[in-house]
Amino acid sequence: PPPLRSPPRPVRPRLGENGASVPADNGGIDGARPPPCPRRSRGVGGGGSGAPALGEASAQPCRAVPRVHAFGKGGQALRRDPRAPPAMRGWLRKQDSSGLRLWKRRWFVLVDLCLYYYRDSSEQRVRGGLPLPGYEIRVLPPAPRAPGRGAYRGSGSLHHGHPRPQAEHPGMRTYCLGAETPEELNAWVCALRRGASPLPR
Repeated sequence: PPPLRSPPRPVRPRLGENGASVPADNGGIDGARPPPCPRRSRGVGGGGSGAPALGEASAQPCRAVPRVHAFGKGGQALRRDPRAPPAMRGWLRKQDSSGLRLWKRRWFVLVDLCLYYYRDSSEQRVRGGLPLPGYEIRVLPPAPRAPGRGAYRGSGSLHHGHPRPQAEHPGMRTYCLGAETPEELNAWVCALRRGASPLPR
């Protein structure tokens, strides 16, 4: 006798959006895979939606944390307002930040609670500058490498005008300066201390 064949399974109608029956397109056999989800294009926002597609890494690179600088130097020096009158200006010696720690003669200008220095007294191009609020100005005893009869050092940490005695800000620098005479030294120390600790308005 011929082998028995199982009876065909009934075709289940599929419902459309409005509930109407939709004929099956798989030859009468149910269980076909659902259509795949449309792929989103790779890139920032996955097609302009403002966010990367789910499961995809954003094509936008991570931004590196900017390095903290407590002072400006060269092309990144603080900008000076030419209309602001300087509180003090004159020649000082500044200890270099390089490994040799050489003393260099620079023209300094104190204006608007900031100390700027130039290569010469023409004040054409700012070589560097630092905001004074939050710095501690201390007078140091004469050292073998210090010029003149004394030097003073400004150290501290600037955080929106609030002093931090630990000075644990990354990128902070201690400035060592020297004056030619004790009178100049005292005048600069007083002026810098007024700039570092301004009176509340």
